[in-house]
Amino acid sequence: MAFAGSAFIEKTVIHGRVEGPGKYVFPDGTVYTGGIQDGEFHGRGVLLFPNGVRFEGEWDRGVSVRGDMTFADGLPFDPDLAKWDYCTPRDRRFYQERANGIRPADGTQVLPNEAEGKAIPVGTYDVADGYYDPADLWVHRYSGERLRLPEPEEREWIVKTCYYRSLG
Repeated sequence: MAFAGSAFIEKTVIHGRVEGPGKYVFPDGTVYTGGIQDGEFHGRGVLLFPNGVRFEGEWDRGVSVRGDMTFADGLPFDPDLAKWDYCTPRDRRFYQERANGIRPADGTQVLPNEAEGKAIPVGTYDVADGYYDPADLWVHRYSGERLRLPEPEEREWIVKTCYYRSLG
């Protein structure tokens, strides 16, 4: 590991090789603490990155074979990104904003424009300049009159992206 430009700061040397539990600090400040065999990460260990990301896992002769990563804000990484439901087109809040109730500073919370007195009917999508009604396929002004007939691509985008007012 010494070729990486750093050295072990806690170690046990047996027959000229680093063995057992130890600590290694990379030049960028990343710290590995855990098992070492023949000078390589081996067994259970933790990598703590300077930005606060933590990777706790298992290594086999210097290669990570499994583990769990947690971001500095406490969000566990899930390799199946389809399961991530934060920071999406429907809800752009970050993990900490959802966990702690922090609203975005720029007022872009994906909520209806009702806060500005622009209520939309149940079963419609808020599209910022009015609402889209999938029953008649038109975008209406908040006052109710028809504004425009969106193209199929826009309708698909609206249904996928915009706030939907349901019964509840």
